[in-house]
Amino acid sequence: MNPIGAGEVDRRLRYLHDLCRPWALTVIVALVGIVQIVVSDGAPRWGYVLLSSLAIGCVVLGGFAINDYLDRGLDRVAHPNRLIPSGRMEPRAMLLFAVSVFLAALAFFAMLDARALIIGMLAILLLVAYTPLKNYYGPLGNVTISAIVALAVVYGFLTGRPSPVEAPLLLLAGGAFFALLSQESVKDVEDMEGERGFRRSIPLLWGTTAAFRLAALFLAIATLLFLGSSLLENRASGWIVTIPLTGYAMALVPMLFKATRDQATLLVRLLKVGFTATLALLLFVYW
Repeated sequence: MNPIGAGEVDRRLRYLHDLCRPWALTVIVALVGIVQIVVSDGAPRWGYVLLSSLAIGCVVLGGFAINDYLDRGLDRVAHPNRLIPSGRMEPRAMLLFAVSVFLAALAFFAMLDARALIIGMLAILLLVAYTPLKNYYGPLGNVTISAIVALAVVYGFLTGRPSPVEAPLLLLAGGAFFALLSQESVKDVEDMEGERGFRRSIPLLWGTTAAFRLAALFLAIATLLFLGSSLLENRASGWIVTIPLTGYAMALVPMLFKATRDQATLLVRLLKVGFTATLALLLFVYW
C-alpha cells in the first residue's frame, strides 16, 4: 500500500471542508447540545444528547448537500470551487448523499421520541425549501435559514428540560434568529455579484446600503434579546455578560450602518466570531 502524501491529505481535507462547512456544522450541533445540557437541571441524559447531536449533524449536512445540489447552476458562477462545479462530485451523488443523511437523521430522531421526530421533520422541510425561497423570494430565504437556527435552539430546550419553555429561552431563540438574519444580510452583499441574475437578495433588490442598515437593525435587536435572556435567567451573572455584549453591539452596529461593499467579508467574519462568543457567554449564564 502506497503511503498518502501531504498533498493528497490536503486535498481530502479540502474536500471534507467543502462538504461539511465545519464552522456552521460545529456551531449548530454544539448549540443544541449545550442548550440540552444547561437546561437539564444538573442531570443531562448523555446518551440522549449524543444521539440528538448525531441527528442534528445529519440534518445540517443534508442541508448543505441539498443546497449545493439545487444551487449548482449559481455555484458555477459564484462558487466555482465547490464540489459540483469543480467536478469533484456529480450532482446525482450529492443528491443521494443529501437524501441518505436526511433519512439517517429521521432514524436518529425516531429513536429519541415523537417530539424530536416532529421538530426534525420540520427542520428538514425548511432546509429543502430554503434554496428555492432564497432564489425566487430573496429575503424570505434569509428568514427561513434564521428560523432553522432558532428552531434548533427551541429543540434543545424542549428535549433538554422536562419543564415548559420559559421566557429567557424564548428570548435566546429570538436572539439567535435575528443574529443569523444580520449575518445573512451581510453575506448577501459579499455574494451579490456572483448571485446577480440567479437570486433576488436584499442588496440586489434594495441596494447595499439597505442591506447593511437592516443588518445593523437585526444585530441591535439580537443583542437586546440576548441581554434580556441573560438577565431574566440569572440576574447576577447576566449583568457581567451585559458589558461585553453591549460593547460588541456598540462597536459593530455603527460599523454596519456606515459599511461599504468592500467591507462585507470582514463584517461577515466579525458577525460569526461575535455570534460564537455570545453563545459562550450565555452558556456561562445558563450553566
